Amino acid sequence: MFVWKNCTLLFICYLFLISLTLNAAPRFWTFTLQSEDNLWNISLQYSHTRYWQQIQQLNNIPDPRKIAKGTTIKIPVEWLNLVTSEVKVVALQGHPIVIEKNRQTPLSVNMALKNGNTLRTHAQENALLQFVDGSKMLVKENSQLFFAELNTYAKTGITNTHVILQSGSVDNMVKPTKAKEGSHYQISTPTAIMAARGTQYRVNFSYAEKVASTEVLQGSISTQGANQTVLVPKNMGTVVRQGQAPIPPKPLLPPPNLSSLPQTINDSPANLSFSPLINATSYQIEIAKEQSFSTLIYSTRSTTPTLITPKLADGYYFVRIRGIDRDGLQGLDAIKGFNIDARLLPPTTISPTSTTVTRENSVASFKWTPPPRASAYHLQVSNSPNFQSLIINQARLLSPSFNIKTLPPNQYYWRVATLNSTGRSGDFSPPVAFIIKAIPKSPRVEKVEFKGENLYLLWRQQTVGQKYHFQIAQDQEFIVMISQTIVAQPSVGFSTLAAGIYYVRIATIDPDGYKGPFGAPQAINVPAWYDPIVKPFKGY
Repeated sequence: MFVWKNCTLLFICYLFLISLTLNAAPRFWTFTLQSEDNLWNISLQYSHTRYWQQIQQLNNIPDPRKIAKGTTIKIPVEWLNLVTSEVKVVALQGHPIVIEKNRQTPLSVNMALKNGNTLRTHAQENALLQFVDGSKMLVKENSQLFFAELNTYAKTGITNTHVILQSGSVDNMVKPTKAKEGSHYQISTPTAIMAARGTQYRVNFSYAEKVASTEVLQGSISTQGANQTVLVPKNMGTVVRQGQAPIPPKPLLPPPNLSSLPQTINDSPANLSFSPLINATSYQIEIAKEQSFSTLIYSTRSTTPTLITPKLADGYYFVRIRGIDRDGLQGLDAIKGFNIDARLLPPTTISPTSTTVTRENSVASFKWTPPPRASAYHLQVSNSPNFQSLIINQARLLSPSFNIKTLPPNQYYWRVATLNSTGRSGDFSPPVAFIIKAIPKSPRVEKVEFKGENLYLLWRQQTVGQKYHFQIAQDQEFIVMISQTIVAQPSVGFSTLAAGIYYVRIATIDPDGYKGPFGAPQAINVPAWYDPIVKPFKGY
């Protein structure tokens, strides 16, 4: 990056002496009176009263007190009232800065830049500036620009603009003006000076190589180096190396053929090829949202005829590509619009849902609906909603489903993303919570109590709200069933049972209605003194 040191004053003085050579011919502002006037008013309005006699002599005015309507008046530019003007920032990409008296300030839209300011951009940053006469300049990435002169001549529309490109590149769209109006627009680099009126051209300066170049797209510009000047017409360019005269203007390379680039791109980033350009050693590639390329969202240089886009959101864009010849001159632009339709929509989840409860040792079946352009899927399951730790991370599933039966009881979250044919992944679907619960255990009778003629069987309660399915039979296969019931408490009671061996088993029913398996048959011995008449169950 160019460092603006104490040699600034000497450098500006050198440029000023050269600019005197470029502008040795006198410049005049000419206008026609729309109504009768006098020379005193004219001098007071546009110049200074001390010049009224010189203006009278220059224009052969016989009576300074009465000048007829329709009279043409010309005044030397140097006699006009000089007013300092500003440059307006109209668009930005990234975060360029402006430097004023060693203080750096972030650039912002509508900010006014003035004499003595330095504008600096970094990689993939650019700024569109508008001068007081409507001329515009796009300051590209990795550039540094010093505003040496920003002046206007009051009420005349004449401007005097001088900026110094210390490094980087600028695109210029200078508003056309008539030569007789005397407006002056000049860009200097440490090796060359470019002066123009009403034209479109680029200026590039490599501080490391001390090489300046300019390419003219409309009109013509005057380029000077080593005290020698060349006129560069439309569609031609020149290069100025340090201490050397400009090379003779040479034709710019024609626009490359972009017909092979698709209208719609379904991948982002994308890697696309276009037809190579004869005599091009590399290519300048720029992408913008507007066909005017007032700001650039991406800029790069490629040594091959390849367009490698950055990651772009879906939408419509314009690409501008030009070849670069062996002298470093950038050729004419080829522009093509294209649509990015690369957003991979996440699948729509089907199951499990937020109301799904799966039991342990059961198959957890994940299912989703395939979105457009899906070639594979990325499934993630976690026990935390932010997916910090992954229990399942299947990165390339080919079907829209996946089964698993090894998850222990817990609350889980799952999500799934779409992969396209190149393996690029889209966004994940919103997380869906689901629960895997334990299968309720089958309790065993832990206590038998005899109270009078009543017999009670008791077991341990597991969870509040559970119920129990109790069965008693004469055989272990429970073919000869004596009775069964569902109770809300962990016990059953009998008034009397005939003496003998019985078999009981219990299944637990969770509050959500899920019934676990019956436990193994458990033998219960009823003493011989019990009445053989079985009475209904009782609670304990």
